[in-house]
Amino acid sequence: MHYTKLGPGVAFGVDAHGTAVGDDEAKLTGPGFPMFWRAGIASRLSTSQGTGYAIGEDGTVAGVLEPDEAGASAFVANAHEFIPQAHPLDALIANR
Repeated sequence: MHYTKLGPGVAFGVDAHGTAVGDDEAKLTGPGFPMFWRAGIASRLSTSQGTGYAIGEDGTVAGVLEPDEAGASAFVANAHEFIPQAHPLDALIANR
């Protein structure tokens, strides 16, 4: 088995390819920023605080962004994009 140190953070979901999602908060004391880790590299999914909770085998990341004036927002991201970004679900639904 091979282990790679990914730096500070907490992973909540891992896919079969070893891509992990979570946040960069080293302790469970407050919000961090939604992150994913792939091939030993950490990438932030949003400039808003939140957490990635799950990743599907197709690379779809699901998570929550911290509340703002409008409240908390669920998000999706595609881990296979060149620069993955969190897309709030309320904005995606409003555009349909």
